[in-house]
Amino acid sequence: DQLQTLGTAQIPNALANPLIYGDYDVSYVSTGTKQIGNPAGGNYRSGLGALLFRTVGLEQNLYEPDVVVNRIAFLIFGLVPGEVVLD
Repeated sequence: DQLQTLGTAQIPNALANPLIYGDYDVSYVSTGTKQIGNPAGGNYRSGLGALLFRTVGLEQNLYEPDVVVNRIAFLIFGLVPGEVVLD
């Protein structure tokens, strides 16, 4: 009963809610049955790529009005830091 009351009070358009914007650490990524490679980082985060480029950070950042920035931080050979940013 309380859930229905809360649900009817919600804004149906998620982007209209300012609380959605911010910087987020990605803690789980799922690979679909038809997916080739990892959805976040592709082949660089699976198999040989995972050995060469050890992931140390995975982020998705949402900024107003409609900007999404994905960031993957890694260590090349476990020593040299690097990152890839997709706007």
